[in-house]
Amino acid sequence: MNITRVILVAITLLMLSGCISTKSYVDPQFHRASYNDIKHVQDIYFVNLTVEFQRNGEHMSKYDKEVYSFVDKALRGTAVVVPETTKQEKGIHVIVNNVGDLGEAAAKGFGVGLTFGAVGTVVTDYYKITVEYSDGTRKVVKNLKHALHSTIGNKAAPIENVEPTTILAGFEKVIEDAILNFVKDMQDQGLLTLNSHPQGSAS
Repeated sequence: MNITRVILVAITLLMLSGCISTKSYVDPQFHRASYNDIKHVQDIYFVNLTVEFQRNGEHMSKYDKEVYSFVDKALRGTAVVVPETTKQEKGIHVIVNNVGDLGEAAAKGFGVGLTFGAVGTVVTDYYKITVEYSDGTRKVVKNLKHALHSTIGNKAAPIENVEPTTILAGFEKVIEDAILNFVKDMQDQGLLTLNSHPQGSAS
């Protein structure tokens, strides 16, 4: 998957050495909510879901489908919001903007490749994630942030006590965190809570 800047670095490294490892670490400071923090609802919110992936504000439409699958999975996992293909009154629009300097990332990757991994580096993908909810009468917009740090070559983990993962799995976790934070924030405002009840109580 070529959805993050760091993929470009990985490709460069593979071409130069063919043996340099890449590990990704999801920044824990943006993990504010888990599935257990979400209140169950008896009346599920069926929505039309639209998703847009951007890099530095430029729409990269060829990645929308894959990002959509991650957003869809996270929303369904909450058991609060379920995307539907048929027309719905309610809607959620998600914009995932990968912010960074492509030139700088590629330059770092090239430098590591020349040393065959002896000198590693860290590349960070920053994400600005906008989630817009509308129900026909009102519109609520949440602006969320996240980051994915990736080590390339012989480099220590940039964050302690965080398990390394792959780039793709790390990106999916970034999306999951953002969606859970969005639903939790909405429920804290009294939204997305139709006939809600605490976790573990009877329906």
